[in-house]
Amino acid sequence: MSSAPITPLQWGRGASRQRHPSSYALLRAVPWLDAIIIAALFWAVVGRATLAPSVAFELPSAPFTEGAYAAGSLIAFPDPATDGRILVFFDDARYILGTDDEANLAADVSEYARSAAGGRLLLLADASIRHGDVMRIVDIVRAGGVKRIDVAVKPE
Repeated sequence: MSSAPITPLQWGRGASRQRHPSSYALLRAVPWLDAIIIAALFWAVVGRATLAPSVAFELPSAPFTEGAYAAGSLIAFPDPATDGRILVFFDDARYILGTDDEANLAADVSEYARSAAGGRLLLLADASIRHGDVMRIVDIVRAGGVKRIDVAVKPE
């Protein structure tokens, strides 16, 4: 009896077929793992690229010092819609420096200074604001009774 050689096609049909259920389960899970990883990467990239409505302003550069504590904040930047007048936001209210709003700002800062957290205030001012306008805001805050003003800077 002559035995015919086994061709690769015949060999694959049953001669070497062995069942390995654990490795097949792992191989079946690989495409799902790839899909999960790609979805996570997509979510991370899209989350960072989403634009949110905001107002951009530049803080001046200065040596960075640790130590800003939780306090009220006052934000000042020029408003192009009002011919460069200085907008000041304090305690969710909007004020325009150099108008009647300045007296309202002084009253609100004075009320804040009398509160429990009123000893400190964080001042964020755009780098394009003149030094005199920043000092005017500092004078209003000091006159209102705030003892310490922390000025935020943009670390390089």
